[in-house]
Amino acid sequence: MQNMRVYVPGVVSRIFSLHIVCWLLFIFIVLSISACNNSRQLPPEESGYAALNRKLSQEQAHLQQARQQQEELLEHYPSRERQLEQDVAPLIPEFNPLQESVVSISVNNRPLHDILFVIARNAGLNLVVSPEISLDNRITISFDQTPADVVIDRLLDAYDLDWTVRDNVLAVRPFVEEVFHLDFLDSNTQVSVDSGGNIFGQSNIDGRSQNDRYQNSQNLTGNFSMASSFGDGDNPNSIYGFLKTNLSEILSEQSGESHGHFVLDPTAGTLYVRSSPRKMRVARQFINQLKNKLSQQVVIDAQILEVVLSDSFQLGVDWGYISQELASNFAYSINLGWRSGQGFGTYGLESQDPVPIVIDSRTRNVNEVYRQFSTTIQALETFGQVHVVSNPHVRTRHLQPALVTSGTTQNYIKEITRSRRSSSDDEWVDFSVNTATAFEGVMLGVVPFITDRGDVDLNIFPITSQVDLSRTTDIGGDQITLPTVNVRNVNTNVRINDGDTVILGGLIQKTSMDRDRATPGISRTPGLGWLFKQRNDSRELSELVVIMHVRILSP
Repeated sequence: MQNMRVYVPGVVSRIFSLHIVCWLLFIFIVLSISACNNSRQLPPEESGYAALNRKLSQEQAHLQQARQQQEELLEHYPSRERQLEQDVAPLIPEFNPLQESVVSISVNNRPLHDILFVIARNAGLNLVVSPEISLDNRITISFDQTPADVVIDRLLDAYDLDWTVRDNVLAVRPFVEEVFHLDFLDSNTQVSVDSGGNIFGQSNIDGRSQNDRYQNSQNLTGNFSMASSFGDGDNPNSIYGFLKTNLSEILSEQSGESHGHFVLDPTAGTLYVRSSPRKMRVARQFINQLKNKLSQQVVIDAQILEVVLSDSFQLGVDWGYISQELASNFAYSINLGWRSGQGFGTYGLESQDPVPIVIDSRTRNVNEVYRQFSTTIQALETFGQVHVVSNPHVRTRHLQPALVTSGTTQNYIKEITRSRRSSSDDEWVDFSVNTATAFEGVMLGVVPFITDRGDVDLNIFPITSQVDLSRTTDIGGDQITLPTVNVRNVNTNVRINDGDTVILGGLIQKTSMDRDRATPGISRTPGLGWLFKQRNDSRELSELVVIMHVRILSP
């Protein structure tokens, strides 16, 4: 009994300790499950559209702050041209005695040299007439109390002659010389836009017996392609080549007119022209107009969005509703642009074509621009979830294309060349594999044309593509890839004012996903395995939306 009294308390204490451990373990499990449930459940304000709106608002706030800082820097720091204007002292005009002399003259069929001699002598000037001017020139004029410089100017303009007054000498010559400084690059930019039809071509497998050459001649060329080169002044398609061609035409010898010539140095951007005054005026006007156009720039703030359409809006975004929603939020007019080319896909209810919406705001305020972006995104959320694909900020010159891409480039086997070689003792085969690329993602091409009125004609070309490289074919034991490309594109022209916003949509893309689920082991049972298998087919429709705010920068 004494032994029993010694060990009983130990057993009781062990049982009691075991109960405590079990209770503690139970409490720990309950708390863990509760914590997991709490971590999985989001507050109502952090889920669904509220979370999406919060994310988009944060993104817009960061972008707005960055753009606002950029605008402030541009306003506070004067441009180099303004600094040069402040540093250059005003020029004092040279004294011209012809402006102080008044002439009254009336002659009939008199030699030009005699009249020039009389006017120069009356103004107290010396006279030099170029020997290239014919002495047979005769003229009939009548002026009464007219400044001598006006008489000389009208008199020599009739014979297409130039005159200058320097060092008290009136010099008359049949030509004028001028040097122009060209402040633009010698670039050659070519844009190729394909819209409609079979854009990427057909696959063509060509098997040849010579050298066992197998080729997949898939014509995967870009729909909006842009190629640039520099220092190519001899190319007639380059800017300097275009300038040379037109100057040659302007200065060419025509009936009764002398031939002029020019020297163009693309490296220094210098142009020397020597021609008659009449042709020089035309050449000067042409060169100044070209310089003015090429100095104009366009700033494009864009947002490329993807709207994952909900089940209730499988036909796409209703652009009539978007127009009314924007019109109710802004005191601006909402216009529709015009469209060219061919689009693919199923479009919204109100508009069967993806014509652009133009917000005629003419604003240059950064806050107002992002307010327009935010309002448009909120209106698009009515039709599904909105994802931001890209936020490009592009600056481009007049008629110079801008290209924005967001996606991936995938490689595939395009061509396999196999050649057999042999010697007296052995024979072997050489293989050569050529690969090509296919782009998958979003591409946005824009070409601006700035009119003299300050409007902008935009050629907008958005395109989306999906590439499937799973298809291959076996030719002579060689695996050739046959990529399948799903393309959606629109080619649109729209005219807008400085500060307007353009909204373009209508590119609907379908994504199908097939998933098979099965219970391991049992699903392979013959006859009954299908009871333990499940196939889920899901389809997702998304529409690409492009929002662009366009501003013209003054040269």
